[in-house]
Amino acid sequence: MQIEMEISFPVILVEKIEYVERRYEVNFPEDYREFLLQFNGGKPSKRRFTSKDGKIISSLMLLFPLMEKEGKSVVEHYLMFTKSGRLPENIVPIGEDPLRNLICISVGSSDNGSVYYWNLNENEIGPSYKYLYLLSESFSEFIKGLLPSK
Repeated sequence: MQIEMEISFPVILVEKIEYVERRYEVNFPEDYREFLLQFNGGKPSKRRFTSKDGKIISSLMLLFPLMEKEGKSVVEHYLMFTKSGRLPENIVPIGEDPLRNLICISVGSSDNGSVYYWNLNENEIGPSYKYLYLLSESFSEFIKGLLPSK
């Protein structure tokens, strides 16, 4: 995967990814696993994105590291938003924009690997796809489609 990063996190081993997948019963798409092994999250040089329907235009502030003792992480956000019932059970938060809206990836069977934008201000009681905006069909496609910030 070709991506230029301004910031990345300490390298993790595949065993840590496998541990998280077993512990939380998720299976990350292969391209996202490769990204975690290479960078473990961070801040890409190109950050601007638009949803497939054109309704959302924003910038990626951070792709979360898988696990952190302190600070933001995929696991922390998964527990906070998915396991608590605010997001559908197959949706895993992996990053955020400047307003802390979430960039998420699906680990479900029907849309596995699809990347979504979730606006924290547009939600209802209970998990729903209603306020998930499709950004791309895969993590690789999402990264490839990022544009320079204006």
